[in-house]
Amino acid sequence: MTFISQFPVLLLLLIYAFTLQKIVCNNLNQVRCNEKDQQTLEIFKQGIIDPSNNLVTWSSEQDCCEWKGVHCDNTTSRVTKLDLSGQYLEGEIKLSLLELQFLYHLNLSYNSFDVISIPPVQNDVIFGSNLHYLDLYDNYDISMDNLVWLSQFSSLRYLNLGFINLRNATNWLHSLVMLPSLFDLRLPFCRLNITSSLKHVNFTSLVTIDLSANYITSKSLRWLFDLQRFSQLHSLKYLDLSGIDLHEETNWLLAMPPSLSYLYLSNCQLTNRSPSLKHVNLASLVTLDLSHNHFNSELPHWLFNLSHDLSHLDLKDSSLYGEIPSSFFNYQNLVYLDLSGNMFFGSIPLTLGNLTYLEYIDLSGNMFSGSIPLTLGNLTYLVSLSLSSNSFSGTIYSKVTFYFVDVELKNFICRTRKVLGPNSWY
Repeated sequence: MTFISQFPVLLLLLIYAFTLQKIVCNNLNQVRCNEKDQQTLEIFKQGIIDPSNNLVTWSSEQDCCEWKGVHCDNTTSRVTKLDLSGQYLEGEIKLSLLELQFLYHLNLSYNSFDVISIPPVQNDVIFGSNLHYLDLYDNYDISMDNLVWLSQFSSLRYLNLGFINLRNATNWLHSLVMLPSLFDLRLPFCRLNITSSLKHVNFTSLVTIDLSANYITSKSLRWLFDLQRFSQLHSLKYLDLSGIDLHEETNWLLAMPPSLSYLYLSNCQLTNRSPSLKHVNLASLVTLDLSHNHFNSELPHWLFNLSHDLSHLDLKDSSLYGEIPSSFFNYQNLVYLDLSGNMFFGSIPLTLGNLTYLEYIDLSGNMFSGSIPLTLGNLTYLVSLSLSSNSFSGTIYSKVTFYFVDVELKNFICRTRKVLGPNSWY
């Protein structure tokens, strides 16, 4: 009877305890932005023009851990990541933002900032010491006179300054060698100028190098092309030097590290007269882009010795000519093949149909003739086919639905999308 009479009291106590526990847990789980971090973000916002009102959540009345693009650590409540990529922001990037002590990821890419203010390097204060990732790509109105400020980021692993004007930053390399942890370096379209050579450049940890579309010449890349040094880049997997004149400097290809999987040498003034190309080890490549060069030859023999894992091959507009041997279509893992804009003639080998994983083929702008191989019907993954500006005759049989077709047959040009269902004839 005593227990029954006290039951309501016990029930109330249990409910109270459960409610109290829930409140405490919610308070523990709720991330509250550090006051100093919030002040730093507010100063950064003062320089921003936000025409699309994408930062409407950046209000002093709201906790900064709930602001758009801001990520806080669940335990310390400190700001660790800021990602405002593609928010149509304009104005000034105040890199006093790097006073965020625990910030490791900063992405302001794909915006329209036109000014960047960099805090002075101080011996007693190190900004951005925890920064691992910095991406300012495609803020093309920004110019920088130097990259000395980067030397503060001893932990930086990813750096992308693509499309930022670095024409006056003549000692950019000197600053980059101060980043021992860097493994991904991307400086495309930066108007990089000739830099003085350095005898000791330790980039052995680099996995990605993208210096494409800059003003530098092969002579200014001796720090990279030194045969012994280049061969020691054991981690290098991705190299893009497109748009750089390399016709006088091809010996470095002989020392290409076996780890390299992606090689882009488009528009590099390469010719078949470069003797080193005949002895290059390309056995590990997955992607090879040699488009827009000046080989002036038939298909070089070294192109028949590529990796069997090759999935992407681009040779468009490279002054290649002649008949294509059937043995050339031996890369059965190819997904992308572009041979357009050359002077290939004769018929297309039936072995093209062996490339059963192909999704994209462009053979346009050549001098191919004869029938289009019925073996194209074997390419069940094919979604884009371009055969125009040749002299084909006959029909095409397909087992698949094309999403893009560009074919010229006897002065008739067919350009359409989503055409023909399975088992259809032209």
